[in-house]
Amino acid sequence: MEGIFSGYGLYYFADKGKNYEGEFRSGNMEGKGIETWKDGRKYEGDFKNGRKEGEGTMEWPNGTKYVGSWRSDTMHGNGVYINAREKTKRQGEWANGKRKNWISEPIHIGGS
Repeated sequence: MEGIFSGYGLYYFADKGKNYEGEFRSGNMEGKGIETWKDGRKYEGDFKNGRKEGEGTMEWPNGTKYVGSWRSDTMHGNGVYINAREKTKRQGEWANGKRKNWISEPIHIGGS
């Protein structure tokens, strides 16, 4: 089909202030890729039908991270939340972008 791209590439979303570099299928972000926003956020992981879907890592400008499962562009399933300010990490369960519960105690990481 003309105008529908597939393969590996880079796309800038001017209306959303973000870039996507990775795999495309039938014009959608599909497979492995990296999204970066002007404000410093970064997601690296799986995409399906143009959305975060599968396993991936989101990092915010302050160094906080979520490493885990995604569904329909939101944190969904098990993941590890690394709090840069408190220098802790812990495992939790998310549903539709909201944490349901912690399934581990916080573990101190990093310096003093």
